[in-house]
Amino acid sequence: MKTKDILSSQTRAFSLFEVVVCTIILSLLLLIALPKSSSFAHRKCVFVLQERLQRSNQAFMELYSSKALRGESPTSSEIDEALSILLERRSGENCYFQRSTKGVDAKIEGKTLSFTLSPLDFSHKPKIYCQLTNELCREFLGKTSKK
Repeated sequence: MKTKDILSSQTRAFSLFEVVVCTIILSLLLLIALPKSSSFAHRKCVFVLQERLQRSNQAFMELYSSKALRGESPTSSEIDEALSILLERRSGENCYFQRSTKGVDAKIEGKTLSFTLSPLDFSHKPKIYCQLTNELCREFLGKTSKK
């Protein structure tokens, strides 16, 4: 009677084969999911920088429009303020703009995308643009198809 109670109270466990198969399946799922998560981080970075560039362009537009209506030129501190929107950087952030000799560089997940600032002396509203021959520039501007 005791052996019957012992046998009936045993719980069934997974076999080694079942554990190995589950581990392989989970590994394959992880391999599929990892590239998508890094792609998500890249797209998020590009989106953040696009939004920053748009806010900076808006600030420049408002600054130069209001000064033109009054027949004045923007001061260097006003230009720096509009430019600071673009160059704002949070600590630990790996997506940001920084000044360069010809304009600004966007740092996107370790890659650099150069933007030209024209005119560099800010005599009129600056145009901020990148070269469409650069694949990262086309992606940044949403022009992914190559003609």
